[in-house]
Amino acid sequence: MSHWDSGTGGALDLEGVAADPATGFVYLGDEATSSVLEFDPNAETLTGESCGFGDLSTDIPGGLGMEGLAFVPSEYAPSSWPVDPMGYFIAGSQYVSGVNVYPASECAGGSIVTSIATLPSSNTDVSGITFNEDTRRLYVLHDYPNTLDLMKLDGTVVATYTLPDLDSSVDEQQEGVWVDANDCEAGFGSLVIAIDNNSGLTNNGLWELPKFPITCR
Repeated sequence: MSHWDSGTGGALDLEGVAADPATGFVYLGDEATSSVLEFDPNAETLTGESCGFGDLSTDIPGGLGMEGLAFVPSEYAPSSWPVDPMGYFIAGSQYVSGVNVYPASECAGGSIVTSIATLPSSNTDVSGITFNEDTRRLYVLHDYPNTLDLMKLDGTVVATYTLPDLDSSVDEQQEGVWVDANDCEAGFGSLVIAIDNNSGLTNNGLWELPKFPITCR
């Protein structure tokens, strides 16, 4: 495993990560500016391409800016989204409920991009988002209510799960989510949650729910 140092002296507040499976590029979400930076994992450096999400809250006092970022390839987009052959970014904020959809083709040269759709979620405090190609679903994590939305790309919330309470004595800071559809035939996958907490939580880091119900498509 390699390590990349942004070299910005702490100027970046990276709170989201997503990848384009077609190009291999990784996209980093900066909470302080509600922007996305393109990263080349082979060269282990930023490419210089970036954009800002013009209608997503920036770093509000208390750290309530952008916290979740996902990438959806164009072939999975619903007919209600304008066609974009390069795909779409899904981004959320801890300040509001719902997640926004942004066309990836417009994210270049530091441009400011406006969302083409907003998908409502069950709660505010969106703290993590991932898209799984096997299930063709979004998974939207909510930190404070301790819940996870299973969502279609048209915005339909199929189910809302209450997550296990790791330690009720502290703010758990659930700020990342990933789903591995590793046993489609049996209807189960692995749900991985990232905990970002400096309050002494013993389960700080990653924890896995190995028998998470999934339906592959």
